[in-house]
Amino acid sequence: MAFKSNFYSVPTGTYQKGITQVILKEKVETIEISTTEGVLICTHKKATGKGQTISNTNHRRDRSKSIKQMSEWVAGRFSSLDKANRYLAEIKSRYPRYMRDQLQFLHKVLQQSNDASLNDKTLDFCIQNQLYSANEFVQAWHVLEAQQDTHIKLPEIKPPGNNAILAKTNETPLISDIDDYESIFND
Repeated sequence: MAFKSNFYSVPTGTYQKGITQVILKEKVETIEISTTEGVLICTHKKATGKGQTISNTNHRRDRSKSIKQMSEWVAGRFSSLDKANRYLAEIKSRYPRYMRDQLQFLHKVLQQSNDASLNDKTLDFCIQNQLYSANEFVQAWHVLEAQQDTHIKLPEIKPPGNNAILAKTNETPLISDIDDYESIFND
């Protein structure tokens, strides 16, 4: 939302092009943004200059889906809903204030995954190693994905030539005595 040559953020999902209208109330040190029905959307400190963007980091979170809906979507990407739900419950117990962020991070990697077995392997690995955060899950997922890619069998490389050349590859090189070289240089 633009006001006096500055931009003020609103929560993700608030603005819908061509539809959304808001009411702005200017106070002494703050501005309040409300719906046309008078419901307060957010409050910001007034910018002191021009051309500034005043943003609340909380506004970047997608709140269009509930945490329950997001949890159900994430758990549905695994073959064992029970195991996935226990994993998510452990994450929630460790990061209750950041559960939405945790779910969004998991959603991002699982959305790009077309391999259900990779998702299950990663979940098992994380549970086995007590890695209960979205960041750790995503890191493990990427490592296991890379390991899958390295299991491609490469053709055997054979050196050119006949057996006589192959026999020479096993020979030990001759070793010179350092005293011979010292006598050459000292003369």
